[in-house]
Amino acid sequence: MALSLILRNSAKLRGLSTIPRCSFQLQKAQNFSHLVPKNNANAVFLAAKCRLPFVKIAEQKRFMSADHSKLWPIEKLISLVLLGVVPATFFCPNKILDNIFALAVVIHFHWGLEACVVDYIRPIIVGPVLPKIALGLLYVISASTLAGLIYYNQHEIGIGATLRKFWCITGCPSDNEATPQMAQKIAKDQFRSVFKTVDKDLLQWFPGHMGKGLKQMQQKLRSVDCVIEVHDARIPLSGRNTDFKYTISGVKPHILVLNKVDLIERKMQARIIDKLKSEHEHILFTKCKNQSCAGVKQLFPLAQELIRRSNRYNRQNEDDYNLMFIGVPNVGKSSLINALRVLHLHKGKATAVGSNPGVTRSVLQRIKLSNSPLFYMLDTPGILTPNIQNVEMGLKLALCATIQDHLVGETIICDYLLFWLNHHGYFNYQNYFQMDKPSDNILEVLAHISKSYNKFLRIRTPLNEYMLKPHFEAAANIMLKAFRDGSLGKYMLDESLL
Repeated sequence: MALSLILRNSAKLRGLSTIPRCSFQLQKAQNFSHLVPKNNANAVFLAAKCRLPFVKIAEQKRFMSADHSKLWPIEKLISLVLLGVVPATFFCPNKILDNIFALAVVIHFHWGLEACVVDYIRPIIVGPVLPKIALGLLYVISASTLAGLIYYNQHEIGIGATLRKFWCITGCPSDNEATPQMAQKIAKDQFRSVFKTVDKDLLQWFPGHMGKGLKQMQQKLRSVDCVIEVHDARIPLSGRNTDFKYTISGVKPHILVLNKVDLIERKMQARIIDKLKSEHEHILFTKCKNQSCAGVKQLFPLAQELIRRSNRYNRQNEDDYNLMFIGVPNVGKSSLINALRVLHLHKGKATAVGSNPGVTRSVLQRIKLSNSPLFYMLDTPGILTPNIQNVEMGLKLALCATIQDHLVGETIICDYLLFWLNHHGYFNYQNYFQMDKPSDNILEVLAHISKSYNKFLRIRTPLNEYMLKPHFEAAANIMLKAFRDGSLGKYMLDESLL
């Protein structure tokens, strides 16, 4: 664009500096006046006078157009060099070639549009101001386009990889040939290495009932004999509220229960214990939907043993035992309590259970667990860390439903899930959703799910007709449900932190 200013400036100024003389002469018309009847003579002279300005404009237009339409030799050379980058961008995509390709595209479009502006928006016709405005807008548009393409190359998969994907230069495998190994082979070029979409402030969720519950738990701590911290086994490190150790647990016996163990691979349990054993001596893995789970059966005897070995201080002479359940929202605290009641009291649910965080709002309900010995448990609202350390931690919490989906956005949560699966080389979603090949574009995945599950929105067009549009929100809910119930596979989201 700067080069264009230098190359084309002289042509523009030269065209505007002089007005060509018209070869049309009124005198010649007068010489043939004797051939025209007198009553038409005035019409001839009038037509000649009216035609004169338009002839001048036409000749000036031809003069300037011929001067401007010729590409300068330097422009030809630059065009030839830049056009040679196009095939290289297709077959060897990288950031340098992508940026050169973006420059070539913008320069050629700019030169073409600049020629149109100079040829058809002339000062002699529209005045001196409008051509300057048009050229200024053209430079702004070209610079903005180039900046946008460079940003896309630096932060996304790049122009070259996008073109390869669109035209399928590398070859599209058939349904039977699209294997995870092939997807892993192309992951380096086509899959993102960093997830940068969500503002950290969007991931903060600390409702008022949680802050109130934390204060009331501290006030009732004197009557607690053992603290049971419940967390999601898929995120054993992310989202755990470290304030529990200083504000709630203190010197009380402490048991860490990692629930939903059926959603991770068994081999991960040993790695989790090795990582946390320095901080937590007593760790149990549970599946609260199954009352016969070994972890559920071990919890009560372990708590009873730890209480007997501890110093109960002001509760030394009390016959009953109180357990306090703490943890982040929607990790299964109430489900664990209900499972223990069914196991030891053979009674039904005592607390509300839901798939959304924040179901338990009543603070410190005293729920009987066993008659002999007499055990009570205090069910509390989940307490989520107010300040999430980073965006990825917050998205893991949202993916495990410890943050309400609408606060972050179902599509954004699914986009992070897709990023995490591709980044770690897990492509089970390809077979589950019957896709031709893995994808790094969440809208492409959701559109495929919408089509497969017949989830569409009917949109009225301006012509009063209806068209079908993919229902991305419904498709995102289907994808999230498949992950959360284990249909997509068993994944431990903190595996890179172990």
